[in-house]
Amino acid sequence: MDRVKKELGNDFVFEVAKEGFIYDFLLIIGGCTNCCANYKGIQTKQGIFFVKDERDYEKVIDAIRKIIQ
Repeated sequence: MDRVKKELGNDFVFEVAKEGFIYDFLLIIGGCTNCCANYKGIQTKQGIFFVKDERDYEKVIDAIRKIIQ
């Protein structure tokens, strides 16, 4: 999460998602490649992004940057 905040922190507020709210997007950072976090009750405007391993960071950061353009 620190890496994502460093890259995007000035443009977004990051918080733990809660059911009943609509977020711009959901960023799920998994502890393993299964990425089994339960996010079914979370609504987003721009979609859901997953970081399953180190290689996903750049792809996710680039995709999120496109949201703000």
